[in-house]
Amino acid sequence: MEKVNAWVPVIPPPNTNTNIISSHYIFCHKCDVAGNVSYHKACLVVKGFRQQFGVDYIKTFAPTV
Repeated sequence: MEKVNAWVPVIPPPNTNTNIISSHYIFCHKCDVAGNVSYHKACLVVKGFRQQFGVDYIKTFAPTV
């Protein structure tokens, strides 16, 4: 993601109560009709329920890779 400039890492400001939101990857196996694994999928999921509108974010968007 950093190699293709999809986002820029940001260092939180010092001495502030910054809400760092954690994330994790979900990996899935997609199977064909015969039950063989045809391809793999990966999704980056962010725990957005920990955000507060106006405090942690102002705009919403759905990044895709």
